[in-house]
Amino acid sequence: MVHETADVLVPGNYFAAMPSRGHKTYAAILDATVNEIRLSEHGPEVVLSGVSPELLMKFCKAVDKQEQAGYTMKLAM
Repeated sequence: MVHETADVLVPGNYFAAMPSRGHKTYAAILDATVNEIRLSEHGPEVVLSGVSPELLMKFCKAVDKQEQAGYTMKLAM
């Protein structure tokens, strides 16, 4: 997913595994308007409006932290 005016790329595949608390925190992303779906070098992109770029950045940081924690847990096992 990408924001219509800001350079923010959001990995959309994390919403399926997100707990309900996360759905509440990021509800504005889930409720955003889809302006278009286009192909990019990374695959399909869903262009969003009606959500702040700051919230998208916050979500991206949360995903990065989750991925890092998962990697660290694998190393510890």
